[in-house]
Amino acid sequence: FLESRKQALSMGVLRSDYMVSQSGRRPTLRQVEINTIASSFGFLSERVCRAHRMLALKFPQLRIQLEDMPQNRFMEAIPSAFARALVLYEYKCNIRTQLSKEVFDDERQLKAELARQKSSTLVLFVVQPDERNIADQRFLEFELLSRYGIRSVRKTLAAIGEENQDRSDSILRANEEEVAISYFRAGYTPDDYPNESCWLGRELIESSRSIKCPDIATHLLGTKKVQQYLAKDGVVEKYIFDDEAVRRIRATFATQYGLGVHDDDRELGIAAAKASPELFVLKPQREGGGNNIFGAGIPSHIESMDDSALSAFVLQERFFPTVRYFLLYLCLF
Repeated sequence: FLESRKQALSMGVLRSDYMVSQSGRRPTLRQVEINTIASSFGFLSERVCRAHRMLALKFPQLRIQLEDMPQNRFMEAIPSAFARALVLYEYKCNIRTQLSKEVFDDERQLKAELARQKSSTLVLFVVQPDERNIADQRFLEFELLSRYGIRSVRKTLAAIGEENQDRSDSILRANEEEVAISYFRAGYTPDDYPNESCWLGRELIESSRSIKCPDIATHLLGTKKVQQYLAKDGVVEKYIFDDEAVRRIRATFATQYGLGVHDDDRELGIAAAKASPELFVLKPQREGGGNNIFGAGIPSHIESMDDSALSAFVLQERFFPTVRYFLLYLCLF
């Protein structure tokens, strides 16, 4: 894929997941993972944030100050990022002239530039068959159309692979229209590639000149092995030179062990897992949830795998959230 790519630009909609863990006297923030592909619930979380602010206003007895509640600007930021990416695509691939920086600094100029271009290109949503999380995706689709006049189309990897694509010009097409941005909401699990048409669909996207969100390299950056490597001493410091920023970032990192034959902490991790399995989670290079091994199941799982299979796993410190009790009332009308 990397050898055949025709587009140097890529785009990312990333989500870094955290949990509050009560591992000592004080609760601490711990990073679970960073999602680099198909990061969902951005638009739904914006609605939840609005609901929280409404409740704070409606029930002053809760004594929640609005200024203490974080803002969620996902609905503004992400559609705007797609609009900017589409403008970049047009300039790089079709117009081929210098683009003014002010277009990216001012929302009015961005809209004016889109109106001037009169682009006929599409945003391609790469989706799973019978998609369940469609509501979160529709928010973005509607915002792109209503705010910027940007059209989109939804297709599975198989449908893309089965279309008769002309590869001579590196243009990706959907329904015979040019695609400017390929936005992956699928393709992160082996279940998304049940046949060759799906693999061909991914290859057609990656080798096209469309801007990928994300491209294959950024997709792979979200794996647990990369997270494990970043947690090693001295790695973050290669990329961030502010000592205080490094300290705050590292404070969120969980203890992790690599289990590959070339990991220098492999034996230490296996010994720790066998001695205190309740303190760890065994995580494969998978996304989408439901793949982790917890507690007492870890030692037997490690014993059942050969070195090759075990190298695909990372042993991570387990988080223990503070237990809180609530009453849930269901009103039936």
